[in-house]
Amino acid sequence: VTVTNVDEIAPLFSSGTSASIVENAIKTTEVYDAEATVNGGGLDEGITYSLGGTDASEFDIVTDTGVVTLKASADYETKNSYLIDVIASDASNNTTTQAVTVTVTNVDESSPVFSSGTTAIVAENAAISTVIYNAEATDNGGLVDVGISYSLSGTDASAFDIVAGSGVVTLKASADYEAQSSYAIDVIASDAS
Repeated sequence: VTVTNVDEIAPLFSSGTSASIVENAIKTTEVYDAEATVNGGGLDEGITYSLGGTDASEFDIVTDTGVVTLKASADYETKNSYLIDVIASDASNNTTTQAVTVTVTNVDESSPVFSSGTTAIVAENAAISTVIYNAEATDNGGLVDVGISYSLSGTDASAFDIVAGSGVVTLKASADYEAQSSYAIDVIASDAS
């Protein structure tokens, strides 16, 4: 009677138990890369990966490399973390399961909100240094002008200057009522996101 040796050694994970992804990342973005070895072999060599666990249906895995991707973009406001089990199996059907928590990083998705009015008045022949409008906006309920950058567009934008950090608008040349009695500009408030 000959006794044959049976491989009873399960794969060993070297990859971590947590990962993160930025909210709204495209669905092909790599979320996690499972890495395991079996019997001292090369990384991923002879291993087949699969998924299980609470949120496995939200992810895809490349069976021979262990690369995990989301099936749809993550939305922090809907779900800020996922729990998956990454399963590594070898040719002898030995398996090891690694629980992985995938955290979704929140992204600022709100635009600045203006608190300043929509009209301004300037006296004819006023000095070009005269402030004719002061744009004021907040971002995510913060302080006025903090983290905001201002710019101009619109029909008459080329006749004005704006201080990007404060929203102060001045004329580039004195206003002449007889030449032009009104101007149309758009003030744009942008945040860092």
